[in-house]
Amino acid sequence: MVLDKLHPVIMENISIRKIIKAERKILQERKLHMEGHCRVLQGKVADLTAKMKKLKMDYQMKASKARAEGAIVLELKNNFEEFRLKYDRLFDYNQTLRNQLQSISHEVQKIDESNEWSNLKTKLGFPTVENNGKCVDFENVSETATKYGEYPFSATPSSSSPRHRRPIYQC
Repeated sequence: MVLDKLHPVIMENISIRKIIKAERKILQERKLHMEGHCRVLQGKVADLTAKMKKLKMDYQMKASKARAEGAIVLELKNNFEEFRLKYDRLFDYNQTLRNQLQSISHEVQKIDESNEWSNLKTKLGFPTVENNGKCVDFENVSETATKYGEYPFSATPSSSSPRHRRPIYQC
């Protein structure tokens, strides 16, 4: 009877040993599979770590380059503002000069139209002109010609009078 009772226990023990053996084999296979998978993942982690370090280096280089270029941009903006202010001053000065030139031009036209050449000479501060080292007064050309024995200008009517000549201050 004891044998009868031991036989199923022995059979159960044998079957449990077979199951444990199969489970150990499966466990070892899983362990090998996991080790292989772990090595693959460690390789990926190493690659990603290297990429991350490279990206950090690139980021730092680009950040420093961006800061340097930002400083250059700021300097260029300041230079632009200085040049713009200088341009505005020069433009205003140019406008002032143009207005002065235009007013002088209008005065000259009025004087030329009213045939007041001597008044223009007086306003400009040139009452006489040098001719062969002698001072000639344009109002008394005939007196000057007889006084010095020569004519300061040619005898043609278009060039004998200074009114018909183009003034030297006009371009």
